[in-house]
Amino acid sequence: MTEKPLIIAGPCSVDTEYRFKSTLDYLLKYDIKYIRVGLHKPRTSPHSFQGLGEQAYNYISQLKKTTPFVVVSEILSESDFAGMDTFVDIYQVGSRNMDNYNLLKYLSKNTTKPVLLKRGASATVSEYLSAADYLNQTKANNTYLCLRGIRTFEQIDSVAMRNTPDLATILTLKDHTPLPILFDPSHSTGNYRYVNDVARAALVLGADGLMIETCTNPETALCDGQQSLNQQQFHRLLEQINYF
Repeated sequence: MTEKPLIIAGPCSVDTEYRFKSTLDYLLKYDIKYIRVGLHKPRTSPHSFQGLGEQAYNYISQLKKTTPFVVVSEILSESDFAGMDTFVDIYQVGSRNMDNYNLLKYLSKNTTKPVLLKRGASATVSEYLSAADYLNQTKANNTYLCLRGIRTFEQIDSVAMRNTPDLATILTLKDHTPLPILFDPSHSTGNYRYVNDVARAALVLGADGLMIETCTNPETALCDGQQSLNQQQFHRLLEQINYF
């Protein structure tokens, strides 16, 4: 690759102000400006941490005034838009909402900000591209595609990975769309031990960037700590992909 890949990084969710700020500090030191800011978390279990939601809106807004960074944050419904639009720079539509066509149409009509669209866990490539078309009806290629692993027969039995990394899909998408393609090795593997190798493979196959979960003290994170890199591991990844 002749240019640096786009790196979007940060904790899976903003669970404490201290963890988020300390993570932000080392990401900015590494010249990572696009930051994961998870406030609304759709979870399988209602007993799992669902994110701080509106409780953290003011904190993120105030933090941006003193520490400029690009906020990439997942939106779950149209009702979240007004509050989030004051500080969000790139909206993320997560895997569970890829086929929420009302939300896609709403974003297409109500914002000119970029949207990062993740592939549904069981979506075909054709279905994924059709979902992107909803966003691009009134936008000039203002959408990022992000692959995050898919559900396959491998998940029937107990395996080390959370999902099956859909690496080959990078090649297929490159043949069918000019949109930038990102890869999320954190969700596609669900295990920090595999993140760096899968991330490097994605870039070799032509991904334009990566979405990485990293935070201070992943072992105490309230959401997906097992797939998050600590600072040392994240630094190692940047070295391996020649980011510096």
